[in-house]
Amino acid sequence: MSAALGELCRAAGGDPLALALGGGEDYRLLVAVAPEGVGPLTRSVAESTGRRLYEIGEIVPGSGIRLRQPDGRLEPLAQRGFDHFARG
Repeated sequence: MSAALGELCRAAGGDPLALALGGGEDYRLLVAVAPEGVGPLTRSVAESTGRRLYEIGEIVPGSGIRLRQPDGRLEPLAQRGFDHFARG
């Protein structure tokens, strides 16, 4: 999370993690890459666009989403945010 997000949440009394994981109006592209491709792709994107890629997780066998805590523990993470494919 960015320092700006932390500052905003401190000023507004919000939870930066909740906002980062479930807030709206975030327009970022997510891609899945094999572990050995992360470094080359990161360098290629930086060289060609000047943009930085951020590694945010990994896909592993099983179901659900887990969030790794700073101490290394994995905790289940409830799905939040808008579901574009839900029927309503």
